[in-house]
Amino acid sequence: MSLMGLCIKKIQEDRARGIIIAPLWPTQTWFTGLMKSIVKNPILLPRKKDLLLNPHKKEAHPLWEKMTLIACQVSGELTETLDFQEQLPPLLWHHGEPVLKNSIKRSLKDGFSTALNGKLIQFHHL
Repeated sequence: MSLMGLCIKKIQEDRARGIIIAPLWPTQTWFTGLMKSIVKNPILLPRKKDLLLNPHKKEAHPLWEKMTLIACQVSGELTETLDFQEQLPPLLWHHGEPVLKNSIKRSLKDGFSTALNGKLIQFHHL
């Protein structure tokens, strides 16, 4: 299991609350667990060279130009996550809309989104 998966599992086991900074990477196995743990809409962090630095060399992450990071407020309390999910709008997809060619993210007018159990989770900009 990845470190991100272990971190999400630990939050759930301890019924803890916190903020996780993670790559916007929906194809990873841990991403669904992260989305199931959120209690607020994720925030897209600005793509800056100095946002993620190697602490020893003070060098930027090699993927800083391509990688989008998100800040997620999470909870291991099932009632908190279910309350948040109930407030989400339903995911609506109209017949005739173009099929997505990129499974990683869907671009909306105001940012990115993902879906969980037929509900739309929109990402907000910082």
